[in-house]
Amino acid sequence: MRSYKRMPQRPDSRRKRRIILLLGLALLLFLSAGGIFLTRTCCRWMYHSSLFRINSVHITGCQRISKEEIRNLANVDIHSNILAIDADKIGRTLETHPWVKQAVVRKELPDRLYIRIVEKQPVALLQDNGLYYVDKEGVIIARTNLAENMDYPIITGLKKGELLSDSERVGHLRELLPLLYAKKNVEDVLPARNISEIHIDPRMGLVLHTVDGRFPIRLGMGDMAKKFRRLEMVLYDLYLKEAYNSVSYVDCEYYNGKIMIRKTINLS
Repeated sequence: MRSYKRMPQRPDSRRKRRIILLLGLALLLFLSAGGIFLTRTCCRWMYHSSLFRINSVHITGCQRISKEEIRNLANVDIHSNILAIDADKIGRTLETHPWVKQAVVRKELPDRLYIRIVEKQPVALLQDNGLYYVDKEGVIIARTNLAENMDYPIITGLKKGELLSDSERVGHLRELLPLLYAKKNVEDVLPARNISEIHIDPRMGLVLHTVDGRFPIRLGMGDMAKKFRRLEMVLYDLYLKEAYNSVSYVDCEYYNGKIMIRKTINLS
């Protein structure tokens, strides 16, 4: 059986292969460098082109806050490059405003910026060396302005700093406020606008006073949603029986979940 020996490669062949490899590597580096150069050139052009300059800023959702306030806080120049703007950062900046609950900033290429504002909704006023708007979570929004609408129940018997605590009576208030918010625009036997005061008493708990001042309503402590529903049923029944005007006091925490109604006796 014959054996064949592998012929050694010639030096010229090896040299050619090395040259081809080096040329290929050089071409690859050249193309990569060219690609990077073109990318940088393109980006530089886009960031300086008038095509991507902001032409308009559309702001929606403002009721209490003026659009001018939002525009100033966003600090967006009408001629800024839209690609250079950090929309999330602008949104976070806008949310530092006491009345802004959420700010959504969106770019629309090539030249439009949209800002949508969701404002905080007050549900009551806190009285403590002045009046402060309070939202349904029991968080202070801002101090009131005499020129603004202040047709909200006033919270008394509580200090401003106490709203930051997790005390039991603050917890009862936070149970009640979402119920009032839900009743804000509802025509009912006890709409939120018919409540003038929410007094927080250390011993009696929450006591409501109505706008007409006919009688106080003691809600007490805890189970606010359940008590509020039962209270509405009782008041509705009093309306039907034309006995509403004779009521002088309502206690929703009288005995074993029952509601006590005290009536005025007419001796004439």
